Amino acid sequence: MAARQHGVSLGRHARITPQPPAQHRCHKRLGSPQLSPREREIVQLVAEGKSNKEVASALVITIKTVATYRAHIMAKLDLHSTDDLVRYATRSSSAEYGSGAGGWGLGRGPAQ
Repeated sequence: MAARQHGVSLGRHARITPQPPAQHRCHKRLGSPQLSPREREIVQLVAEGKSNKEVASALVITIKTVATYRAHIMAKLDLHSTDDLVRYATRSSSAEYGSGAGGWGLGRGPAQ
């Protein structure tokens, strides 16, 4: 029986080689994901335990916009849960400032 993919006969002994997922444009450009300043703000607020509604209120944007930013951030960073996002923020903060998540990514330097 011939294997078929997308309506094309591949033959009895053909193998389908899985392709890696397409990378976000920032991966191609810099080799690693880079977050915009606004995305870093969102990550910081989420890491502080803020809900989408609280983030939206703080940044004067809609809840839907916050959800979209979070989805894009998680896709860029290949994260699968809010816990992963918080861990990322904590690690990034530690690497940048040498301590916890305070002040990470807002351009104001370490929290005092």
